[in-house]
Formats: sequence, C-alpha cells, structure tokens
Amino acid sequence: MASALSSSRPAEDHTRRRRVEATREVLRTLDRAIKTALLYPRASSVVEQLHSEFAERMGGLLETYGTLSLTVVCDEVYLDDEWVYDGGQDERNFAFTLFDSGIKELVFHSDVRTDELRTFVRLLQIAVAGQRDDLATLLWERSLSHIGFVTVDVIAEPWSPDDPDRDPGNGCLRDRLRDRSLSLEQIARLEPAGVRDVEEEDEQEDEPYLLRREEIDALIARVQTLRNAPLLAEASDVLWTLVHTAVTPAELAAPLQWLADLVPLLADHGQLGPLVETTRHAREIARRADLDPAIRTRCEQVVKAACTPTVATLVRQHVERAHAFEALQRYLLALGADAIGVAPYLLDHPKLRPHVVEAVRHGCSGDATPLRAFFHHEDEATALLAIDLGAPRLGIHAQTELIHATAHLSPRVRAAAYRALCAGGNLRGLEHAIAGIDDPTATVRNQTLRALLQRLRHPVPELHPPLRALADDRGFAARPEREQVTIVALLVRADPSIEIPSLRRSLLRRRWWFAGRRRRQRWRIEVAALERAATDPALELLEELSERGHRRLRTLAREALERTARSRQERRGVTAPRMVRILRAAGAGSGASSRPLPTLVESP
Repeated sequence: MASALSSSRPAEDHTRRRRVEATREVLRTLDRAIKTALLYPRASSVVEQLHSEFAERMGGLLETYGTLSLTVVCDEVYLDDEWVYDGGQDERNFAFTLFDSGIKELVFHSDVRTDELRTFVRLLQIAVAGQRDDLATLLWERSLSHIGFVTVDVIAEPWSPDDPDRDPGNGCLRDRLRDRSLSLEQIARLEPAGVRDVEEEDEQEDEPYLLRREEIDALIARVQTLRNAPLLAEASDVLWTLVHTAVTPAELAAPLQWLADLVPLLADHGQLGPLVETTRHAREIARRADLDPAIRTRCEQVVKAACTPTVATLVRQHVERAHAFEALQRYLLALGADAIGVAPYLLDHPKLRPHVVEAVRHGCSGDATPLRAFFHHEDEATALLAIDLGAPRLGIHAQTELIHATAHLSPRVRAAAYRALCAGGNLRGLEHAIAGIDDPTATVRNQTLRALLQRLRHPVPELHPPLRALADDRGFAARPEREQVTIVALLVRADPSIEIPSLRRSLLRRRWWFAGRRRRQRWRIEVAALERAATDPALELLEELSERGHRRLRTLAREALERTARSRQERRGVTAPRMVRILRAAGAGSGASSRPLPTLVESP
C-alpha cells in the first residue's frame, strides 16, 4: 500500500508541474495578445489572429487538465499556490487590471466555448487600455456562462488632515477617488470663470468628489519632493487624480503644470509607462473641440514636454539599453502627429526607424498639418519622412513649405520636394517644379523631368514659355541626350498646337536631308521626344514621318511607332486597328523586328 502511494506521487507531481508550465505559456500568450493588440486598430487582422491563438491554447489546456481556477494577487496570478504570471513593473499588465477591478479569482470551466474566450480577451484588452474601468461589470454584462469570477470590495477609510499617519498621496486616496472622478465630457464642460454649482448638474450625473484645500496642498507638497522612479510614477497618478476631480479651470492649472514638469523626470528614470499614459491622456483631453482654450493650452504643454529633444534622447537611451521597442512604439503613438518632432533623434537607428515611421504615419492619418514644418528640416531623414507622408495629404496647402524644401542641402530632399510639387498638379507648383530641371545634381533633374512628364497628361499652355526657354538656352546642347528628349517631350505635351507644327517643319525640311552627324542626332532626339510624349498629335506626326522624308528619318519613325504599339499592347492586351496597320507597315518597310505582328482586334 505504501509503495503504491509512493509510486503515484512522482506521477502526480509531474502532472502538476506540466499543468503549471502549460498555464504559464497560455497566460504569456494572453499577455502578448493584449499588449500587441494595443498597438493596432481594433478591427485589425493581427488582433483577431492573436485572440484566436489565445482561445485555441486555452481550449487545449482546459481539454487536457480540466477546469482552471486562477487566483489574482496584485500584479501576479497563482495556480494552486504556484505563480503562473508576473506582470512586473508594467502598469499595462492584465493581472493588475483584474486586481484593480476587484477580481480576486478567475475560473475557466472545461466546457468553455471559443467565442466566450475571444470575448473575454477582448473585454480584458478594453480594460487594460483604460477605455473602461470596471472589468467585472463588463464580464457580468456579457454573461459568459463558462467563465466565472469572484470579486472583493475594498473600502478605503477617508483621509483626515488631523491624522499624520495617513498620506494623501497613497493608494487609499486614489481608490477613494477613482469612481468619483470627472469624465472627459465633464472636464470639457468646465466653465471658464468662477466655481460651478454642483447642484446645477444633471440629476443623472454622479456628484464629483471635491478635494479639500488641505488635501491638494499636501499632494502638491509631496510631488515636489519625489525623485525616485516608483514615487514619480505614483506622482503622475496622483496629479491625474487632481485633474479629474477639478471643478474649475483654475483648479486644473496647477496639476497640469506639474505634469508638464514631471514628464522629463519620468523619462530620466525610465518610467515609460507613466510617461505614455500622461502624454496620451493629455492629448485625448486637448483634442476635444468644445474644450475651454485655457485647459487645452495646458494639456498641449504636457504633450510638448514629451516631444523635447531631451525627453526623446532619454527615451532612446532607455529603449536601447532595455531593448524595449514595444515601449517606444507606445510612446510614439501617444505623441500622435507630434511624433515627427522626435524623429530627428530616432531615425538614424536602424532598429528604431520602422517604429518611428509607422507611428508618424498612424499619428498623422487624421491631421497631417504638423508635418509641414518639417519639410525643410535640416535632418535629411526627417525631411524625407515628412514630405513622403505629409505632401500627399496636404496637397496645395503644403506648397509654400515644399518650395522652401527645394533649397535644401540634401539632393534627396530636393528631389522629393520637386516630385511632390509635380504630384500636386497645381499650376503654381508645376511652375516651381520646372526649376528642378536646372538643379546641379543629375538625379534631381532626372526625377523632376520624370515627374513632370507623368503629370502633364493634358496640355498646359501656361508651362510652354518656361519650357521653351530651357530648350532655347545655349546650354541645352550640352545636356545629356536623355534630358533633351524629355524636355522636348514636355514641350509637345504642354502645347501641341505650337510644338507639333514646329517639329513637322524642322523634320521635313529638304535642305537638311544631306546633313551630317549633328542633323541625324537632332532627328534622333526629336523622334524620341515624339515617342516619349505618346499623345495622339505626336503619334500622327510619327506616322506621317514614317511615310515621308529622308530614309533614315522614316526608319527612326517606324521603329518608334513599333515600340509604342507593342508597349501599349503589352500593357492593355489589345491593339487599336491603326496601330496594327502601323506595325505592319513598319515591319514591311524596315524589317527591324522579327517578332510576330498582333492580330487585328477592335479596341473596346
């Protein structure tokens, strides 16, 4: 009997250890799913995949080991007195969210459904993100029949200024105020002057708890003396408690100012969690349209304090030291559109750059106005990022800044600015973009010419004079042949009523038929320009040249027509009847191509 019992114990211990390890792995999956999902929109496929992964792993665990009962103690989760999850110092851990909501025990029954698990992780994610405070109510409202929980109510004793042992900055005061704080809507309705009469509030609204003057003074005095990391994090929580319990704008001024002063200290001590929450919360309040201007200014000061070079450098040092790239992503997303302000101090790091680009793109998806000031920033990477993300969204509203950027020392920035001016399609922008054709750097010239040619799909007679001035310039012949071809093609597209007759007279002059190398080079440039322009008048002139004029000229025109027709056929899969006739005529006349001619198909 004794031997049987002793032999069963190792097996039971082994099963228990495997159950604990499997539970730890599932909770790590849950933690990873929640923290990663905070970086993506709610409807993202990445979020759905993470939720499905947790539901699948938890379902497998319950199927193997049966009902799972977890005990929550502050930042930790236990299974049969064995810890299975430790949230550490990260405020956004799901264990603290459960504990903060009064949930001390969580039970997953073995017959839980997949949809219930997905709903549970979605509700937990909402609570961790701070969108809802009472997780227990959320779970109760959804009636998850196979997921149970046990709650405990903690009632904190009120603080009295006569009791020296009670500290107004401790957790008891925050617990006492948590459910009595003002919402963002109530903050927005604060009257600019005077004290609001609480009795005039709608009867459906809860009466906010008002801090006494002694409590406020004690809290501010405590904040002034805080310098170590844990107490700094507590200070930010206390100050936000003051913000939420303020009744007038005057009462908001002091805590918001102290929050702005606290931001660099949080960054210096590596407290990125409180730093992110402070920045995000201030931005949310400042974004409200009906907010009092004085309150908005104070909140914007808090956000600007998080965008300074000092704070950005401190955050970078902490991220590089701890490899906390996820914390960097949260910091940048909290900055919103102002994330471009810290880009110069982060973009040069290859591992940080993708996070910066994604955060700036996400932050400026609604309003790209802050990017305008960085179009001509001295840092090349920052200027390129601002132009690439901001110019398409701002359009003509960014032309002045783009014109300034064309004088940047970096050729890449100048090229990006000229491309953006061309893409805008505005006449003023196109006129300034023509200046890029004379840029000292060949790459800038080529990219500007390509962008202009792509934009000029229809005639723009206003651009013909400056383009003609470039073609008539004495230095035109010294340009590379490719640039000459593109400039003439731009002239054809800008005003075909002038350029097509001029080219016809130039190409069909009999006295040039016996000219030498220079004349043949000019033929080659002008025929290539007509091919590059590829407009109907240009193709008609090429068709005329393929039948008239000098033998060399006819050959050049037929080859150009053949390349154009085949290019269009490859792009569209169909060839117009006129192009087929041209191809056959070109093939019969020059024999330049051995490829089979396309079948005659009517264009739709």
